[in-house]
Amino acid sequence: EVAGGYGNGTFYYIHPEWKIDGRNELSYYYEEYRDYLHDVLIEMANFENVAGITMDFGRYPYTFGKECPDVAERTRIMNEFVKSVREDMPEGKKLNVRVLTPTNIKADPYGLDYKTWVNEGWVDRVIISVQGHETFFDVTQYANFFNDPTNNPHDVEFYVGIVASLSGHDTTKAEEES
Repeated sequence: EVAGGYGNGTFYYIHPEWKIDGRNELSYYYEEYRDYLHDVLIEMANFENVAGITMDFGRYPYTFGKECPDVAERTRIMNEFVKSVREDMPEGKKLNVRVLTPTNIKADPYGLDYKTWVNEGWVDRVIISVQGHETFFDVTQYANFFNDPTNNPHDVEFYVGIVASLSGHDTTKAEEES
């Protein structure tokens, strides 16, 4: 039995048929995987000193591969998943999600329908971020969406995230000017 591998467990090795196009990540297409992930998230949320959970679909939000090419089906599956996590979250615990911008390119194709999640009140906070370093984006469209009560009737919080560098340094004034 393999232990301590990807995801610090054996689940990824037990079910190689659920992997996304030969990657290590597993596909949300498979109900058994969604059930497993749901149970892990709810177990974590049930710890007394945990305020909530964040589902991080930022950076590289692999949710599906070739086994589910239809974006509408991906969206249906992910909406059902997020709704089920919300329904089973302990009372008073927060459910946060992080998605990439621009969402029409970086979130929508993965089935990450944050607008429905906000409108239905399935999440408490949405964090919009970029994938690359030194990439800037206009948050106006997102701020407008979250500030409109017809889009956000549950007063879901809107945050902007950043990507941290793992190496390098902040530039000096001299470096900036050269």
